[in-house]
Amino acid sequence: MKLTASALRGFLWLPLAISSTALAQDQHFYLKHNQTAGITAGLTPPGDGSETDQKDIRELQQLHATRTAAQCVRARAEMNQKFSSFFGDMVPAAAVEIVRPIAEKAGSDALDMAFVLKRAFKRTRPLDRNLAGVGICPGMIKGPNAMAPDSFPSGHAAQGYMQGLVLAKIFTKNATAFSNRGREIGHSRLVLGVHHPSDVAAGQTIAQRTFDAISQDRNFVSEIEKVKEQIQAGGKALKVKKQKQENPRGKPGRRR
Repeated sequence: MKLTASALRGFLWLPLAISSTALAQDQHFYLKHNQTAGITAGLTPPGDGSETDQKDIRELQQLHATRTAAQCVRARAEMNQKFSSFFGDMVPAAAVEIVRPIAEKAGSDALDMAFVLKRAFKRTRPLDRNLAGVGICPGMIKGPNAMAPDSFPSGHAAQGYMQGLVLAKIFTKNATAFSNRGREIGHSRLVLGVHHPSDVAAGQTIAQRTFDAISQDRNFVSEIEKVKEQIQAGGKALKVKKQKQENPRGKPGRRR
C-alpha cells in the first residue's frame, strides 16, 4: 500500500508513528528516490536561544501585535490543506478538476519531504513555547500537547508553495499571483502561531527544490503540457481572471 503525506493529512495535528526512513523510501508521484537527499540537504532548525531563533520570536511577536481578524479567518480556513482552501478563489470552477490532480500530486511530493525533517528534528511549535506576545487566533483551541512537536519545517508552506509553483507553470499569465498565493499559505502559519519564520522558509525551500527536481521528470512535464492544452482549448471559461496583488504581511508596497 502506498503511504504518502496526502494520506496523512488528517493526522497533521497528532504525533506520527512513521519513521523518517519510511517516508524517505516512499514511492513519490514524480520525485525520484535519488533526488530526495538534495531536497533536504542543509536544512536544520535553529537551536533554542540562538540568534536565528530570537529573530524568529521577534518577528512572531511583531506580527501577532498587528494581525487582523481577517488574517486569522483566512489562516484558519487554510488549516485543512485542501486545494479548494488554498486556491479555490483563484482557479475558475470549470478548471479545478483539470489542474487539481497534478497540483495535489506535486504538493504531496513536497509534503513527504517536509515530513522527513519533521520527524528528524521535532522542533517545538511557537504556541507550545509560551512565548510572550504570541497567542492563538480567536476560535482556535489550544490544550496541553495539542500539536505534535514537529514545527520544522512547515508542511503547509511546502505543500502550498509547491502547488502555487505548479499553477504558475500552468497559468503563465498569472504566474506571479499564484506563486505569491503559495507563499501566503506559509505566512498564514505564522499568523496562527503554529510555526516560526524559519520553519516556513525551510518549507518553501523544500517546495522550490522539489519543483526544480520534478521539472526534469518526463511524466510531470507531459502532464503539465496536457493540462495547458486543455485549459487553452476550454476558452474563457477556463481562463484565470486578472488577480489583485495581495500582500501577506499587510504592508503597502512590500512584496515577498
